[in-house]
Amino acid sequence: MRISVIIPAAGMGKRMGAQVNKQLLQIEGQTITALTIRQFLAQKNIAEVILVVNPDDRSAMSSVIESLGKIETPVKMVDGGKERVDSVMSGIGAVDATCTHVFVHDGARPFVDKELLNRLMRSLEEHDAVVPVVASKDTLKWMTSQHIDRTIDRNHVYRVQTPQCFTLEVANRLKEHAASSGNTFTDEASICEDLGIRVYGAVGSEWNIKLTTPEDMVLGRAIYTHLKGENKCE
Repeated sequence: MRISVIIPAAGMGKRMGAQVNKQLLQIEGQTITALTIRQFLAQKNIAEVILVVNPDDRSAMSSVIESLGKIETPVKMVDGGKERVDSVMSGIGAVDATCTHVFVHDGARPFVDKELLNRLMRSLEEHDAVVPVVASKDTLKWMTSQHIDRTIDRNHVYRVQTPQCFTLEVANRLKEHAASSGNTFTDEASICEDLGIRVYGAVGSEWNIKLTTPEDMVLGRAIYTHLKGENKCE
């Protein structure tokens, strides 16, 4: 198994309230992007990392790659698009032809660990499309106009994480469909749904949070300290 990891990092992250791309914010002296990339570079079967960037951030992202030091796995940059789906499809177009699988991972999820990646790889031995999912622990309500209409059965509701994982053949199908459908997809699994491709939900990780708001950064620093102490964070 040779895996190409695509990391879309072209968004500004308006909900973070920062003046720069949120992937350039730091935790313990490392940018979120560097932390995310390091988690993959530490794993076997990773053939390359494709960092999809805003053209305005190319210089800053080049510095991030340089901060990784001497690495054997190639890390390359490609320009992203207006929407996340455009950036991901740009990344798929840059995948090395010798790769067998594609992992698409949010640039703001720096705490993906070895155990989760191994679960996903094992699942790919039997499935062509795999995403990590985490069961909802909260009671869920359907609301309209700020009023509760009904309670949703949480036994069938899961939070979807990344990396979202596919065979290269499926990834190329997603790219073609995203370009031709004209729809805006929020994740790659949604494109699979549109195509009728079955997606397997593997057990995700509660540590694998997405850093979206200032409050998430507070949690992220605590998670980093914890995982670093258990040698689960690079």
